[in-house]
Amino acid sequence: MLGIPLPKKTTTLVKAIKEVEYTNGDLLISEAKKLQEQTDSLSKHLSDYYMAKGEFLKYYTYEKMEAFESFYKTLEAMECYSLMAEIDLLTTYFHYTYNAFDKAAKKVKRSEEYCFKPSLELEREALIYGISPTVLVNTPQEKKEEITYTLERITRKYPWSIYHSRIASSLAITYYYSGEYETAKTILLETIEKNKALSFNLELSRNYTLLSVVESQLSGDFEKYIAYELLSADYKKEYGNQYLSINYRTIGHRYFNKELYEDAFKYYQLAVESEGSDIASKSVDYAYLGWAYFHIDKKKNAPKAMEYYNKGLTYNNENHIGYKLILERKMWTLDAIGEKEKAAAMKVKVLEARANVENKSSKKRFEDFKINYLLSLKSKNNRLEKLQQKSELNAVQIERQRFAIIALVVFTLLMLVILMLSYKNAKNYKTIKKLNVKLKESITTIETRNEELTQKNEENLKLLEINQRSLFTKTFKVSTYKDAIDNVVKEISNALEEDTSMSAKQLRGVKTQLKTILNEDEIWQDFKLQFERTRPSFFKKLLDISPNLSVNDLKHCAYISLNLKTKEVATLINISPRSVETARYRLKRKLNLGTEDNLSEFLNKL
Repeated sequence: MLGIPLPKKTTTLVKAIKEVEYTNGDLLISEAKKLQEQTDSLSKHLSDYYMAKGEFLKYYTYEKMEAFESFYKTLEAMECYSLMAEIDLLTTYFHYTYNAFDKAAKKVKRSEEYCFKPSLELEREALIYGISPTVLVNTPQEKKEEITYTLERITRKYPWSIYHSRIASSLAITYYYSGEYETAKTILLETIEKNKALSFNLELSRNYTLLSVVESQLSGDFEKYIAYELLSADYKKEYGNQYLSINYRTIGHRYFNKELYEDAFKYYQLAVESEGSDIASKSVDYAYLGWAYFHIDKKKNAPKAMEYYNKGLTYNNENHIGYKLILERKMWTLDAIGEKEKAAAMKVKVLEARANVENKSSKKRFEDFKINYLLSLKSKNNRLEKLQQKSELNAVQIERQRFAIIALVVFTLLMLVILMLSYKNAKNYKTIKKLNVKLKESITTIETRNEELTQKNEENLKLLEINQRSLFTKTFKVSTYKDAIDNVVKEISNALEEDTSMSAKQLRGVKTQLKTILNEDEIWQDFKLQFERTRPSFFKKLLDISPNLSVNDLKHCAYISLNLKTKEVATLINISPRSVETARYRLKRKLNLGTEDNLSEFLNKL
């Protein structure tokens, strides 16, 4: 169940925990406490782990998350990799929720050390496809097909679980950001039905939040949007999760945008009163609460609105976005009631607060993503599956060969016994002795062959492990690069909203940020490393022939040796097919080849 041997009674108790862990946090904690009654240390460790998990999923705060994650080293010592994957998946999703991308990246990178074990296929797929919806935004059709295939495959192979739910949600979001709202809705409704069957209340809360957004784009039905968001809050309550402020705040925004200020005030107040609202969130909610109250009656409600703003300021510091939101609304309120001088004085603080928040946000985003870069837009997960199938096939073939060898040895020994019984007299003793020598030689040959096969199998397994690690690293780089580019685009959009003309200094700043992300030398070194695994001396031989070959020349030679067509090479390096032909002509000259020599044949002989 957990990938480690458990006592019989502990197995029964863990099974009971598994049935309720995503249904109700209080039930999870209650079942986990029963493990404390067992005398062995393993049961006590598991009890503490599941109680911490229940507390984390109920309250969803940094303090509870850190307590939950503190069991990681203990689980690692126990070699309980499935629960380690649980920690990485749940805490990484938590960090993405709070935009702490640097911490999320470390968790994903950490999981690379263990998640390629054969028994962790389901967890690995969830770590690749089910962590961050933002990874999948605006992806090509190939990515949607890849995730769909993965979801269908694991659904056939494993019973429905939280891992399936997370991957399905990511797939729905992919379709949502591609504008295919009907498909996104269909996926979410199917996911909801499956989660309802297992009473996955916490997952149902996430599903209905996503469904409210999809329905809003699909039909624009305001009542449905509110109903789905309230269902999300209800399922959180059913689980025992206290973090309801985000649901109520979202509903408040919708009512405010429709100028239904009293309804907006009602839900902003619920957000403030929510037990699970952390200190930083309360400051944001008080900003919206005061602003909604002011709009109910601008002539009478300004003093009370100011009280709400001042209350919110007690919950945060100057670097938090809540501080900026409150100062902005104080300034707008003062200006609306005719307090122009106070509004002007407040504007200075607002500009300082905006600068603090925006500078911190910009710096943080690029620190989060500067070590990651997109290496490929093509799917790599199918390659992993093929390598696994190939490894399994090799293992079957080796097993068959070993069986044949054993059969041959048995047959040879049997023949030897028959010969020894048939030729007992002294005349045939020498013959029998010779046969015995041949038999020993055959056995030696068989043992040598067996060692060779074993060595070959080990090499295949090492190659598989290298490719698996490379795949996971590249998949993660794919996921983080898209966020980095989106953030640059968002910065440009924000700048344009504030001022439609961008200065040369701003453009140079954007250029510098993009160059930080787009490191051509890193791309070339990674490509060279991967290529030389199959052609170790290819580039060295080329440079021995013509030391003046440029990096672009070496790339072009590699593409030709891979038998890529002219149009394919043109697409890869973003030039015209005619320019590709010209480049090949210049290559032949640099390599001292005649017009009648075939460049492709020459390169393939190196």
